[in-house]
Amino acid sequence: MIDTVVILTKRNKPWVIRVVIIGTMISVLPVVGLLTTKVSPLLVIGAIVGLVVVPVVFLNLQIGPVLILLAATATGWYVSKGITPALILTALLAAAWLSQQLVSKRRFKFVRSSVMTPALCFILVAVISLPWGKAMADPFLIDWPGGSDFVLVQLAQLAVLVLSSVALILTANLITTKRHLKVLVYAYIGFSTIGILAEFLRLPFQLNLRGLNSTWAVGLLYGQLLFNKKLSKWLRLAFVLVIGVWLYIRFFLGITWLSGWLPVVVSMGVITFLRSKKLFLLLLVLLLISLFVFQDWWAEVWAAEYMESGGNRLEKWVFLFGHHSTQGHWFLGTGPFGYALYFMTYFPDNAASTHSNYIDLFLQLGVVGCAVFVWLIGAIAWVGYKLYASPIKDQFIAGFVRGALGGLVAVLAAMFLGDWFTPFVLNQGLHGFSWTVNSWIFLGALVAVPFIISNEQGGKESLEANS
Repeated sequence: MIDTVVILTKRNKPWVIRVVIIGTMISVLPVVGLLTTKVSPLLVIGAIVGLVVVPVVFLNLQIGPVLILLAATATGWYVSKGITPALILTALLAAAWLSQQLVSKRRFKFVRSSVMTPALCFILVAVISLPWGKAMADPFLIDWPGGSDFVLVQLAQLAVLVLSSVALILTANLITTKRHLKVLVYAYIGFSTIGILAEFLRLPFQLNLRGLNSTWAVGLLYGQLLFNKKLSKWLRLAFVLVIGVWLYIRFFLGITWLSGWLPVVVSMGVITFLRSKKLFLLLLVLLLISLFVFQDWWAEVWAAEYMESGGNRLEKWVFLFGHHSTQGHWFLGTGPFGYALYFMTYFPDNAASTHSNYIDLFLQLGVVGCAVFVWLIGAIAWVGYKLYASPIKDQFIAGFVRGALGGLVAVLAAMFLGDWFTPFVLNQGLHGFSWTVNSWIFLGALVAVPFIISNEQGGKESLEANS
């Protein structure tokens, strides 16, 4: 440590800087040593890293989405009660960005995108649904074990819903150049590749590859592979090998985890369709043939997944929609996490997870929340479609757009299978945010692409502004 301090002081010629560095180190090191004896060393290290990272991010907010992705992928470690570094970074980045807006521009200025309004409305509906659900609560509901702790769980669920949309808004506003986008994409691909290779080679460490990590990693790689002709032969070969490892682990070794491989197949199918409709039809025919030839094996896979998910999803959904406890809350739902009490009260023996993000959103936010969600997804899809229909000269951006469109369709498919876009804290806790924030960030990056193209072309009017 002393050698490091000496090297640092030699590189800073002014004697004042040397005194400050040495004085700070002498003052801080004893405090750090004392803290590590009182609290978790990981917490102390995290706080020290935070003191360095936060000012750096504030001075260069564009790296914020990258740090959120890396923090979400790096580890499942959390500070307290499931609060992960990715969750904290998202909140801090939002505060820093809003502060910068107020200080430098004295007003909030969002990119001129049709996605911003539904994204903000989604936050508003989530916030309003909490007091609404309380006001319209069934008087016969039983109390949550722990009493007032139920409100804290609801606030946690609200935080997940709000910060998910915030992550999209931040990314759409902060990723403004091709360089920012390339760092975002390749940093995520690189980190995810390290994680899947560590799993494949059984190395003594693990990264957080839950949720739709495989969907986005494979989709982004596949998009570049099909549309970016500037990739070198060696890099193209490396992409093929990495995709092969992902498919081997998720499909052959983890076949019973439907959410692990089906969204990947959907994403690759969409990207293939966008590249060549003939190739897509050929692959579709081959898939149908495999379903027919290996129907016994597929039946065993389906039976295993059926048991793992706790029963037939369709039966659960019909049961839920037919029950009076859900029919009385169609407008704004029961609020974040609110329907858990209805489950406990009216059908405690059948109160398992809905296994559908759509049902979760409907029960929590009602028809209004679902309508805003459809508006949000439709606006993102419209941005993606316009980009697909427009000539994009840059091959990297063209590959990213196709990969993101494949990811969007895969997300919509995965939502039928579980909490893979807005996690439900009863199932995953606040940890779930680290499993889903990647989808919000990459969809936010898709929204940013028209403005990236505009900036790369020297400030011409963006595609989005022409909508």
